[in-house]
Amino acid sequence: MNIGIDIGGTKTSIGLVDQTGAIILEHVHPTCAEKPADFVEMIVDWTKELCQTAHVNFNEVQSVGAGVPGTVDFATGHVVFCPNIGWFDVPMGKLFASAFGRPVLVSQDSRNAALGELLFGAGKGYSDFMCITIGTGIGCGIVIGGRVFHGGMNTAGELGHLPIVRDGVDCNCGNKGCLESYASGNAIFERAFALKPNAFTGRPHKCETVFELAYQGDPDMLTVIKQSVDDLAFGLAGAVAILSPQAILISGGVSEHRELVIQPLEERIYHYGYYSWKHAKKLKVLPAKLEKSAPMVGAAFLESQL
Repeated sequence: MNIGIDIGGTKTSIGLVDQTGAIILEHVHPTCAEKPADFVEMIVDWTKELCQTAHVNFNEVQSVGAGVPGTVDFATGHVVFCPNIGWFDVPMGKLFASAFGRPVLVSQDSRNAALGELLFGAGKGYSDFMCITIGTGIGCGIVIGGRVFHGGMNTAGELGHLPIVRDGVDCNCGNKGCLESYASGNAIFERAFALKPNAFTGRPHKCETVFELAYQGDPDMLTVIKQSVDDLAFGLAGAVAILSPQAILISGGVSEHRELVIQPLEERIYHYGYYSWKHAKKLKVLPAKLEKSAPMVGAAFLESQL
């Protein structure tokens, strides 16, 4: 039995995962990130409660892994930059090891999602692929040769901050023109609201509302989605030209919209693509399989990447 910990901006999921990738039991708690050391102690208590509830001896757990939505040095578990939580230069690996009394591997949540999909999801059967998570921002985990790729600076996969427009829209990272400022779930909503604010009167101000209106035939919402998919394809075409993946997996709520997102995304990537792979037609764009559980499942199996 393994334990996976997925720390998000507002909530933290802790799960017991068996060797087939099945989640035996999962508990969800609020993320209390103001004091990392205190929060780690809370996670330890929650983890032991989880084990007790499942009648599992914590000391017999094979491995423990964690993920955070930011830049992490996988070798040390040091969180370098995690703006969504407000962590900068936090030694999470050391804090976890001290609190748990055992080594705990820490990585970026997007890479953990890619690992989960590689071992138990839509990535099975592929040795080289990208796993794209589209939500508040855009995350990306890269698998090369059957292993998650971290890069020399441990920043591989920051697709959301790939600049696609010179001096473009401001991004919360401090730069301008980043891909996630045009194609994330938040960006889709912001584009739609700026274009047609009255359409959201009495409706939730979120990306899913844009898709609901699009399915009802609103031409402006359809245009917004088409623009964002095209921007995403533009950024991905550059990544494909460099990495030459066999597949691109799309995770997050937008992956449910095959006709509006998945199919046109593949078409537009080919439109912007380089001749050699553009005409081979071997690249596949697919919805991810594990969805929200992928980062936690991947975290539980980080030891497989040592």
